Amino acid sequence: MNSWISFDGVSFNYNEQSVFKDLSFNIPVSQGVLGIVGKSGVGKSTFLNLVSGYLRPVKGSISVHGKKVETMGAERPVVFQDHNLFPWMNLIDNVCFGLKAKGLRRRERYTAVQEILTHTGLLGHEHKLPSELSGGMQQRVGFARALSIEPDCILLDEPFGSLDVHTSSDIRHYFQRQLSEHHSNAVLVSHNLDEAITMCDAILLLQVNGKYRLIESIEKSSESQASQLAHLKELIAE
Repeated sequence: MNSWISFDGVSFNYNEQSVFKDLSFNIPVSQGVLGIVGKSGVGKSTFLNLVSGYLRPVKGSISVHGKKVETMGAERPVVFQDHNLFPWMNLIDNVCFGLKAKGLRRRERYTAVQEILTHTGLLGHEHKLPSELSGGMQQRVGFARALSIEPDCILLDEPFGSLDVHTSSDIRHYFQRQLSEHHSNAVLVSHNLDEAITMCDAILLLQVNGKYRLIESIEKSSESQASQLAHLKELIAE
């Protein structure tokens, strides 16, 4: 099976407590977005930190697009809940940060992100500092920054929570279209099960004591999604 993300016997402990024990799975390239759900405290953010390379497993290995994850890398940017913008940089320089690291000149960088700024509703605010932006706009800057470098895999940590319903829907649709066009993948951590069912092609349900269940092939018809949502809620409630 041709997989874009693989966990092979991954174990991780926190304060001598087991968070993951022998976590193993493969997600095929046909399932481009992996959702991570579960109750609070089961390790959803830890999972994302392992994929990003910020944390290292005590046992086992993680691979993304055939490359073993051993350290953090620009090819796996993270969109955080708390925006994580550079407060001294204006909006467009925050968005272009990854492109600058790639060596693009300022004019090239600014030209490259015009479409992203338009579709994320940020055009016209390029020279504002983060402190002058609403929480929702700051979150959109985080999305735009991640998308600008056309990465292999984008890691999303509850990214839509601070957005209003209309903006959240618009950015989700644009984000999914960008993933498809650039053949990128994503890992989405979410407490919103409807959001996870709608956006994801496979879902990893994390449970207490390092247990987990992998739900593959999320159907996209409204009837199938309603059934899968009810089943997911039952599993979480166990």
